[in-house]
Amino acid sequence: MQTPHIFIKKLITLVIALTPASLLAAAPVITTTSQTDGGPLTITGSGFGSFDGEIVSWDDFESHPVGSKVNGLKPIVGHTWSAIYDYNGQGIVVTKTPTEDDTGNTMKVDWTIDPETIRAFGWAGKGPYNQLYITYRRLMTGNFVASTANHKQFYLYGNNSQMPQLMPVIPGGQDRWGVYNNVSTGAISASNPNPNNINTLGWTWGNTNGKLQRWEIFTKLNTPYTEKNGVVQVWLDGKLGIDNKAYQIRHVNGEFTDFRLGHIAQGFYTTAKAWFDDLYIATTPARVEMCDSKVYAECTVKHIQYVKPEDWTPTSIKVNLRKINAFKLSSGVAYLYVINSLGEVSNAYPSPEPLTPTPE
Repeated sequence: MQTPHIFIKKLITLVIALTPASLLAAAPVITTTSQTDGGPLTITGSGFGSFDGEIVSWDDFESHPVGSKVNGLKPIVGHTWSAIYDYNGQGIVVTKTPTEDDTGNTMKVDWTIDPETIRAFGWAGKGPYNQLYITYRRLMTGNFVASTANHKQFYLYGNNSQMPQLMPVIPGGQDRWGVYNNVSTGAISASNPNPNNINTLGWTWGNTNGKLQRWEIFTKLNTPYTEKNGVVQVWLDGKLGIDNKAYQIRHVNGEFTDFRLGHIAQGFYTTAKAWFDDLYIATTPARVEMCDSKVYAECTVKHIQYVKPEDWTPTSIKVNLRKINAFKLSSGVAYLYVINSLGEVSNAYPSPEPLTPTPE
């Protein structure tokens, strides 16, 4: 007969052996940062893992002259920009951000020029991709009326007769943001209580219109395509308002190949305008963020820090800090976070700029 402590030891060993490696891996921890004059910041720690993916698109539009049409523009990283339907007019051009707190460039999508309900830019025929992390800053204006209009921020199309599809949307006749796969009927039932993935934090057209906000979307296709195990998560200014990890995104055996941002202003295209900035798309959620809070979930000002995949290792990450001035308007303290490829968030570590506080 085994003694109790031997039995417990064997039981623990068995549990560890049966636990997936992803659950055993430690969450990322930042221990220190260092920087030489004029060089990148090196973040040192543990649990960063590998970048585990590629950056599909990254552009802050600063390198493009104001007035540049989107077609043929080269982003900092990724696929050359193009417009849907090969549009090459003044309805999608680089302009200045129309806010006082940001004097940089942005991409303006204007449905009122050469009026068209569908107007968007991005890329097509790439990948295919089975998971994507997409983020951008967005400001939208227009006389949207929920009873007569609907709006889609972007569209993901697939390689199986344009399926699967996915879009952040205010469905027709509603005023709250959700995410839709262009397959389900939208009807509420016991088996499908939230078919359009309507957000739980009350995001509506009214409280997002006319505001420059950070949107983040992570999606992972269901596998196999017949199962309900796909992931759709959406954050607005750092707050998670859509979190569905049992979604049947695709109903066919296909993956995403096209991305179009701006897209539909159905019913209000004669007044609709949108500005997009800091557009970043990757096949992994691994990234570095700068934030205004010690608690990641409480961040209200959050800016992604572009990292080259080759500069990311399990114990160190090199990054050139950006958007520092955004944090000088408050306490002057900003915090760095490392998010690994599993979506796990590190501790908060005070940024060396614009102040140099001692880590707590």
